[in-house]
Amino acid sequence: MNKLKTLLMAVVTILSVSVFAQDTKKAADTKQTAEKTVYTCPMHSDVVSDKAGKCPKCGMALKAVVKTTASFVCPMHSDVTSDKPGKCTKCGMALKPVVKTEAAAAYVCPMHSDVTSDKAGKCSKCGMALVKKG
Repeated sequence: MNKLKTLLMAVVTILSVSVFAQDTKKAADTKQTAEKTVYTCPMHSDVVSDKAGKCPKCGMALKAVVKTTASFVCPMHSDVTSDKPGKCTKCGMALKPVVKTEAAAAYVCPMHSDVTSDKAGKCSKCGMALVKKG
């Protein structure tokens, strides 16, 4: 009876560890996927969001972009940068995120560079055909 209890405890422990390990891997994969696309304001590049919405500064719709690299910089001292959030070593201000992006849109209006789309169509401002970037 004692051997059965020990065996049962070992099985429960092994199952618990394997289930936890699988959940952790799924969470890491989801986080990695979520970091690929961010949304930013065409007029205010410092406004960055992980979901679509409107710019809190001007009310324009945020545009989807593919995040390539992110860094943090002091608003007062552009030479103070970091790959993590923190404070400026010179003045103590909070470092602001700077996201270098590659536009997710493949088409743009030849007259209005702020009008972009991921598919062919017409400009919402002038009606001209959108042209492929590149």
